[in-house]
Amino acid sequence: MKTLVLLVFCPACFAAPSFPVLIPGAAVAGRLLPSASLTYRVSGGEFCVLLDQGYWDFAIDILEPATGAVRRTVNAFAYGRESASAVLGPALIRVRRADSDAVPAAFALSVTSVSGADHPAAELRMRAEDAMTAAREVAKHDSAQASQGAIDLSREALALWTRIGEPDALLRSSLLLADSLHLAAAYDEALDAYSKALAVAGSPQGRAECLANRGSTYWRLGRFSEALGDMRESLAIWRGLPVQSGLASALSNLGLVLWEVGGYDDSIAAFHDAAGLMQTLGNLRGVAFVANNTALVQGTLGNYGASARSFERAAYLFDALQDRLAAGRARTNSARIYLKLGRPAQAEIAVRRGLSLVETTGNQSALAEGPNLLGEVLAARGRKEDALDSLHRALLLARAAGDVRAEANSLTNIGRVLLTTTGRDAGIIFLEDSLKLWRRFGSPAIEASVLFHLAIGQRDRGNLAAARDSIEAAVKIAEGLRADISPVDLRIGFMADRLQVYDAAVDIFERSGQIEQAWKIAEMSRARGLLDSLAAGRTESDRQRQLRQVLNAESVRLARASSRGAEQGRKRLDSISSELLTLQEKEAPQHYVLSGELVSLATLQHTLPGDMAVLEYTAGEPAYAWVITKESVFSFAIRNVSSLKSAALDLEDVMRAGDLPEGGEVRFHSDAATLAAGIVWPALPHLKAAKQILIVTDSRLEFPTAVLPLPGNGTLVDRLDVIEAPSAGMFVELEKREPAASNSRWPVAVIADGVFSPTDPRLTVPAPEVSGTFPRLLFSGREAAAIAALIPQPDRLLLLGFDATKQAFMSPRLREYPIIHVSTHSALRGKTAALVFSLVNSDGSPRDGYLTPDEVASADLRGNELLVLSACYSSAGPVVPGEGVQNLARSALLAGAARVIASRWPVDDEAASRLFKSFYTFLWQDGLSPSAALRKAQLALSSEVRFRSPYYWGAYFLVGKP
Repeated sequence: MKTLVLLVFCPACFAAPSFPVLIPGAAVAGRLLPSASLTYRVSGGEFCVLLDQGYWDFAIDILEPATGAVRRTVNAFAYGRESASAVLGPALIRVRRADSDAVPAAFALSVTSVSGADHPAAELRMRAEDAMTAAREVAKHDSAQASQGAIDLSREALALWTRIGEPDALLRSSLLLADSLHLAAAYDEALDAYSKALAVAGSPQGRAECLANRGSTYWRLGRFSEALGDMRESLAIWRGLPVQSGLASALSNLGLVLWEVGGYDDSIAAFHDAAGLMQTLGNLRGVAFVANNTALVQGTLGNYGASARSFERAAYLFDALQDRLAAGRARTNSARIYLKLGRPAQAEIAVRRGLSLVETTGNQSALAEGPNLLGEVLAARGRKEDALDSLHRALLLARAAGDVRAEANSLTNIGRVLLTTTGRDAGIIFLEDSLKLWRRFGSPAIEASVLFHLAIGQRDRGNLAAARDSIEAAVKIAEGLRADISPVDLRIGFMADRLQVYDAAVDIFERSGQIEQAWKIAEMSRARGLLDSLAAGRTESDRQRQLRQVLNAESVRLARASSRGAEQGRKRLDSISSELLTLQEKEAPQHYVLSGELVSLATLQHTLPGDMAVLEYTAGEPAYAWVITKESVFSFAIRNVSSLKSAALDLEDVMRAGDLPEGGEVRFHSDAATLAAGIVWPALPHLKAAKQILIVTDSRLEFPTAVLPLPGNGTLVDRLDVIEAPSAGMFVELEKREPAASNSRWPVAVIADGVFSPTDPRLTVPAPEVSGTFPRLLFSGREAAAIAALIPQPDRLLLLGFDATKQAFMSPRLREYPIIHVSTHSALRGKTAALVFSLVNSDGSPRDGYLTPDEVASADLRGNELLVLSACYSSAGPVVPGEGVQNLARSALLAGAARVIASRWPVDDEAASRLFKSFYTFLWQDGLSPSAALRKAQLALSSEVRFRSPYYWGAYFLVGKP
């Protein structure tokens, strides 16, 4: 007989016995919080203790009545009926709460006398109870020896309960054996054991537990469809039970499987619900596991900062719980995220620290995972031979442990490293072998990653046909996964993390001479989130439109939120997305657009005006550009992309410094010529008939197009109207909308010359200090006056001074004006520019004057034909690869504006005033399009000696329609 002593009380604690007496046949009831206990006294004789636990877990301690020393502990079952048989009195019976749910849990306790004839049966039950208790305790330890010990004890308990013939105990012992086999990675045996247990499961909680754990085993075996089926059936049962810990665990495990199969939206929702339940229950271990699992999804979606924080939180909690295996795994897994963040040294520290923790546990699967991750980190740090040694060691450990997933991971990583050495052919073989294993699991995200690396190897070996097949399959998987993600911000992160797949596809199809297919894939990789929102908005009801405005604002806000703000924003965004999706399915299912349709080349060419050409480029490695006219398509490779990126950054630095300081003009001309020669000049032979050029930009390589020189002399703006767009599909989508009028004489609302300081002379009363004051823009008022002089009274609205407010911009009144012209300051908050409106009221009181990109996104600009942002840095914002710069201009397009004029660097107040006076002259009096009017205004300003420098006129660009 095995006994476990869990607690030893000090004898002094029992010096004055005052415990209630248990009388055979009379039950007592109680309620306990976690870690609490109640103790009772039993007189002499042999008896059996019966404990009805309900849905919670209690332990029974048999104590010496004089000293309080523990004779025996029974904790065989986590819920339902518990018993401690063959107890000799006198004794103390302590009922102790064993689970961690932070809710009061009720129990009922009784004792029955055992006669001499009943003793053999009681002895047999006692052996079964002790074997179960010991198996549960041993299973808590993380080592191969403990895993095998738990299996042996579970088998012993099952054999004893089989002899006893008690159905519920038989089910629980079967489940315990299955759990022990699962923890020991004996998944096939565990699956068989779960199936047998399920066949005899009677209680709802037993069935829910069995389904949940069998689902986890199916997941480990890569049988995801069966895993999801079991887990969802289990979840439905847990929702009807009062015990919430089972529901929380089921949600967490379901989220993990959904992540593996690419159901990121549902995965995030499951983890969110699980975390809330674990917090409510005070279950720190559960909170830690949910944080760890959430980190995996955040990393997959490209939210690396949040992922690193979630891993760190998980590891901290596991350390506090002294769970070395879980803490070690959290740290080793975080290494991949640190690599993504460009912190390889921190990645190596994390993986080595995690591996040292795992090695103390003896867990075979974790011991295979650790060297695998170490190999990835060493490879990233350029130590290829060391990496291969570590990865081959991981492969041997994985095969010895029978862990097929770890084996597949090792094969993948070995193949990836070999591709970067002289062993390319061997690398392809390793990747092909790993692909076969991953396909057994049905894990599409990992399969796409392996296909990507395989395509690179096949391309570099010269097998373009095989490379095309592999990369096409990878793109198809990525597109399918993306379509399953509902919230726009999550789709954006997902695409940003997979941009290299699309870059590789572009390169492979270009090398194969399939220019149209290469362009199509490049188009797939850019500004999809923006296109999705605009396409979905075309057929929405008023309520749907209102929700989308809020959704757009939350998405933009989430991109710049703190971790705490991001968590709150995520909850708001989930709620709004859910309501919007319900309305879309209910109100207009036949028109529902989950994501924007990708434009075809034929559609783009049909949409283009006869005098317009498109110059679209990518900035991956390698990079390409396409020149598209109504009748032709031409592509060329862009050389030395890293040099072009360096030139673009240097050019931006020069322009930020002002009017070309000493040495700046030489730098400007050198950088501009480098960019023009790399991207624009190869396109010029195909632009002879063009009068307009649409530049489809790549946020990885942004530059001021209009100022780039032409061969010989002059700049691009001397010859062509320049329009920018984040994607060709975006341009086509905007062209579908009808203009507010048939000509350019749209009414104009001007907001200018705000009051930014309490010392402004326009204030006639004393005013308190205002945080973040700005000087008055004297030429802003002149800019407004010059515009007003060109436009008749009925077609203009001037909001100046105290009327130049943020509230005025957001008011319905401005929706009557197709053109909104804002002349003001901007304030950089981090990397994002906010517009600054009047900060002081006429009575001297301060007011909120900062208009952020998320607030612009929440506006209704569907009737706006042109939004002019005459302010410094109005295009500044964080860059999301593939999606573009998250700035005021993008927010305006999200809100429905057809065109935006913004600035790339600080603008001169007087130069802006003169430029826009010319702009509205050409727009209103000459009837030119906004793009043509901007070009002529820039040329007019550059012809003046004082404003000849591109600093004064080259900052402005138009994005959207011509």
